[in-house]
This record gives sequence, C-alpha cells and structure tokens, in this order.
Amino acid sequence: MDIIYEKVDALISQIKSNYTNSDYVGITGDRYMREVPDSIYKLWYSDGSHSLAYCNLDYYRNRCIAKEISINSFYEDLIDLRDRFSYEFSLLPEKTTYEEPIHIKPPRFYRIRRFFGMT
Repeated sequence: MDIIYEKVDALISQIKSNYTNSDYVGITGDRYMREVPDSIYKLWYSDGSHSLAYCNLDYYRNRCIAKEISINSFYEDLIDLRDRFSYEFSLLPEKTTYEEPIHIKPPRFYRIRRFFGMT
C-alpha cells in the first residue's frame, strides 16, 4: 500500500513543479497574468464545486491519509488533473513580443558629479 502513496506524492510534486503560475508566465510572457484562460484558472483555483485543483492538492492528500477518501480514486483524479494541465499548457501561445530591458538610473550622487564634470 505504501507504493501507491509514493506514486501519489510523485504525481503531486510533478504537478506542483510543472504547472505553476511562474511556468505560465515563462511560456506566454503574460507577466501580469491578465490573459489567463478560464480553463487554467479553474485548474489552479478550482471551479467552486469543491473539485480537485492545484490549490487543494494537499487537502485531498491529507484526506487520503486519514482514510476519508479512497487513495486509488484520488490517484486516478491526479492523473486526470495532470493530463488536463498538460493539455491546457500545450495550447498556450508562445511569447512573441520583445520586452524592452529595464534601464536603471545611476544614483543621484553620480549624476551630480557628471553634471559638474567631476567624473
């Protein structure tokens, strides 16, 4: 029975490491996350019907440990969640815009020195 728990933990860590908000931003370039598709948003934060989502993985895992829900059905739900994440992330558009680099002004002291010709 411990093998199934190890598989569940491996699947949870795979989901948590491959389908984060940062991964979304890295793929799309949508730094402020203004264009997140509803389907991905629901996978991250649930759709309000107490379904399995990224945000409540640990809650459901703890319920399995407490024997409140079946570990086998939870494992199947995790596989389904991972597959849905994989499919939705494969549909994301690659970032195509060039972002201007951020130019940082030198400290005021150096600007004053340059103004008076002291550099």
